[in-house]
Amino acid sequence: MKNLIPTATETLFNDAMRALGLTSDYALAKRLNWPQSDISAYRKGRQRMGVRKAYEFAVRTGIPLEEVARAIIEDEAVNKGSIKQPLRNAIGDNSVLSS
Repeated sequence: MKNLIPTATETLFNDAMRALGLTSDYALAKRLNWPQSDISAYRKGRQRMGVRKAYEFAVRTGIPLEEVARAIIEDEAVNKGSIKQPLRNAIGDNSVLSS
């Protein structure tokens, strides 16, 4: 059953698609030059973007890297998962996970 509340990553993808005038995950994947399966895995929470993918996403969509990193960190915090230190360092703020 699909979660009715979108994850921060889903919201981020939806915002990027809207800003870029894209209407499908396929179009977003083409814009990012990523396999469509990556988009699906990120949306479903099976994978999390690392620093490299977060940077690519930010550059190719125009969304600030800080916003991308915060979405990833928010999803990790909600899922009580662990996030790698390099991603926290990318935004220079560990406070999101210190509560």
